[in-house]
Amino acid sequence: MKNLLSLSFLILFASSHELIAQVFTKGQFPAGSRTNTIWHSGNNLGNSNSTLKEITEPENINGSPFLFQEAIKAQLIFNDPEEDAIELNLNYNAFADFMKIVDDTKANNAEIELLPRAWNFDVLMDGKRFRYINFTHNKEEINSYVEILESFENNSFLALRRSKEVSNPSSSRKSYTDVNNFYLINANGIAIKLENDDKRILNDIPQDKKSILSSFISDKNVEFDDTYRGVKGVARYYASLD
Repeated sequence: MKNLLSLSFLILFASSHELIAQVFTKGQFPAGSRTNTIWHSGNNLGNSNSTLKEITEPENINGSPFLFQEAIKAQLIFNDPEEDAIELNLNYNAFADFMKIVDDTKANNAEIELLPRAWNFDVLMDGKRFRYINFTHNKEEINSYVEILESFENNSFLALRRSKEVSNPSSSRKSYTDVNNFYLINANGIAIKLENDDKRILNDIPQDKKSILSSFISDKNVEFDDTYRGVKGVARYYASLD
């Protein structure tokens, strides 16, 4: 379901939003992406927002598809230091993989405005750095927002891909389940997957590196918990081996 949504909602955009117009002016978009289109269902543009909301924020699923309880202040930081930052109120829809804009100046926020996905800016919110990226894992190409947890001297970085999946999809008691995937992505966009778990942390590590990493985890008494300290330490050490 999420992959279908990612294709359908690669870019959804309300052209009246002045700040988003700036993003389109400054943004560098994935080749072939529908960056300048407004998504709608059928030929009835009047139903576009309600249809979009039904698909991306379905009412028949318990819980919220969003990362935060409500939209929070965020900054778009461009790779070009000469570009000024843009401030917006955003919330990340981890179910559909997009950033939703909430405009407090509008009475009921009936319109759904989504941040264009581009590769030349980061989104800073709640002390976290998000980036829309393309990478490959096990020959599968992935395009997604990720949280950048740490960057390393060899130009690799540790990314957390946050998503929400629907548990019991065929049941009347559907609910969201948080799914966190950690990827160590090298300068060529090739990723290995790291598990935040002492039993599975090395599952995707190349065979010739497993022994030395296993010794590192044992010698340093690395622990894996909700702070991600353990997975960060393993990623940092792995990057230092290059």
